[in-house]
Amino acid sequence: MRIYTWFYPDAAQLARPEYVADIVARLKRLRAAGLYCMADEGDVLRNTTPWRAFVARCHDEGLDFQLGFLPFSEPPDPTPEMLRRRYTYLQDGELKYRGLCPAWPENRMLAAHRATQLLDALQPPALHLDFMRYYFANNPIFGVNLEWEDGRKWLDTYFHCDCPLCQTERLELLGREATTYDRQHPAFIFKRIQQRGQHVEEVLRALRRLTTQHDMRLTVAVRVQVFNRALIEGQDWPRWCEEGLLDAVSPMNYATDLATVEHRFQENQRLLRQARVEVLEGLARRSSAGENTPEQLLAQAQRVVELGADGVALFHLGVLDEEDFRLWEAL
Repeated sequence: MRIYTWFYPDAAQLARPEYVADIVARLKRLRAAGLYCMADEGDVLRNTTPWRAFVARCHDEGLDFQLGFLPFSEPPDPTPEMLRRRYTYLQDGELKYRGLCPAWPENRMLAAHRATQLLDALQPPALHLDFMRYYFANNPIFGVNLEWEDGRKWLDTYFHCDCPLCQTERLELLGREATTYDRQHPAFIFKRIQQRGQHVEEVLRALRRLTTQHDMRLTVAVRVQVFNRALIEGQDWPRWCEEGLLDAVSPMNYATDLATVEHRFQENQRLLRQARVEVLEGLARRSSAGENTPEQLLAQAQRVVELGADGVALFHLGVLDEEDFRLWEAL
């Protein structure tokens, strides 16, 4: 079983030799093949020295360091113009913002530029993408678990982006403001999802070209619910895999119920067909979907590998405790 884990350090931590030694020891106890290092972009660019040293240490220890990057996150030190291009939605009569909206060509070009800066700074073996999609924004009235809900609550409360460009796209499509009828019409829904998919895929293809030029692998954390989340957010990852745009994929199969984990994994294997891509199933010890015991997490990992996964990616290193490490090192 190939084991990866998400990891969220900062430069100040990585500058301490005892901290790095402890992290390496934890990864070895976990029998990890590598890590998705979700670095804060500004933190890396302000002080590359400890980051470079950590990349080198991982190489020496035989650990596959993958640099995490969120293409549509808010960049360090955003300008007023960048802030104008954020994902915007109305919630309880108040405008809310989350990251950059992929509809803007400027945001798509900016994503490639930001990734280039990070890769030039650290030269990692691989680039790992998260939030490679439109953001999820829902009414919080149903609680945090709404993000993983498979019924209608999430759909009935879904907030579409209302940034100036998304509004323009809808106006250009209809010649007027969308009505409730329009929003429910299959043709309108199809065109809006198609537009979202085109915007996100443009960035993915640019990052694929970039990593190919740097002789690096490209991996992505993706929505485990393809029809209920991924496609709606512009993330047609089964097709990306079929077209060879990714080297590995980690569907975020976060649940506390083993049957749910099994069902989602098997459904995605059906969708992937014969795509030549490494599947490292994302499993959570603790997340917005709930909390698993160490035994539950291990049972989920063993089951998805039995069903055909190449390995697992654990969310995340910072929440694993002594019992987790004891179980995994005993494998």
